[in-house]
Amino acid sequence: MTKDQLFYPTKLKLTILELLARFEVLTTRDLAQLIYQNDSINSIRTINRTLANLNSHSLVNQIFFRPEDYLGRGNLPNASGLSEQGVAFAEERWPATYPKEFPRTHSPHTIEHDLRRARTHIAIDQFSRDNKLTLGWKKGGNHIVKPDDTFELTKEKTAHFFLEEEYKRKDFDALYEKLKPYVSLHGSAEIKKEWGFRYYTVVVPMRDADAMQNILTHFKGGCNCVDPKLKYMHRSAPFKLHTDVIAFTTHQEIIERTSQPILYAPSGKIIALLDIVK
Repeated sequence: MTKDQLFYPTKLKLTILELLARFEVLTTRDLAQLIYQNDSINSIRTINRTLANLNSHSLVNQIFFRPEDYLGRGNLPNASGLSEQGVAFAEERWPATYPKEFPRTHSPHTIEHDLRRARTHIAIDQFSRDNKLTLGWKKGGNHIVKPDDTFELTKEKTAHFFLEEEYKRKDFDALYEKLKPYVSLHGSAEIKKEWGFRYYTVVVPMRDADAMQNILTHFKGGCNCVDPKLKYMHRSAPFKLHTDVIAFTTHQEIIERTSQPILYAPSGKIIALLDIVK
């Protein structure tokens, strides 16, 4: 921000900054839906003008990205997040949001994943309000397990969750290596020391229903391989994770049917978030 520029913190500017502090990365349409409950042309224009002003004051960064369903027509959308200066501003006003910087060097290729995380956060935030729960949320993690996000829901007791948003295609071995530590460490003194709790559920929204069913079959001990040699190698199911600790769903289900029984465990259980919190 240059010395001759004055920042006037209007209600809309502060609302946008708080939402970016809370949810990290959002599109203009996301912001319009959150603020005006619609994405009309007028709402979009108002948000864009305000974002441009926040950008000019070095509080917000915006990056264009190519969505997976982009057909090559029209302008590419952009995603907005807090700059380093925006984070400092948010830390003073809304420290409980744990604001995180969205640098201009952020890869456009991971923005779709970041937006899915944000929309899952928005859905769970609304779910907690609807059910009179207290939500705590922290972005990322760097202790023994490295989730996308960590959150807790409190009613009479507090339930802890790790979020692993799986957007890109990933082979079964990679997913096994990523998720197995959550099962091994569950209930241990080691996880208690690093995270402050022993027991948790790992929520894994998959890209679609086919991906979810395939990984459930795999972790239940089945083999989806077509190659007979691979089937023979997998005959003893070394990748089996018969557990309730990990719960799979789809991104669409968790943002559209958050309160319903949409969490599928490799053990065979089907549960809802409220079942875990009670």
